[in-house]
Amino acid sequence: MSSPSVLTLHGAHDLSTSVATHAAMLEASAAGSLRLDLSGVESADVSFVQLVLALRAGLEARGDTLECLTSPAVVEAFSRCGADLPAN
Repeated sequence: MSSPSVLTLHGAHDLSTSVATHAAMLEASAAGSLRLDLSGVESADVSFVQLVLALRAGLEARGDTLECLTSPAVVEAFSRCGADLPAN
């Protein structure tokens, strides 16, 4: 079994960055399971939370997994939305 691909994101993630973030997530997850390093994310909004949740659902639907390394800003964004973080 191969190691998951890794995508590292940093900075601010909101509606204005969602198209680029979505494209990066799709490209990184094309080969299978993904490790998402969000430790450098400084702020995030509900659009970012939705992208991560959709990514997890898509990966799980095809039998792959999503692992996340989070930052306090990501934890806060998921908490504000009442959403569960993907497993670390």
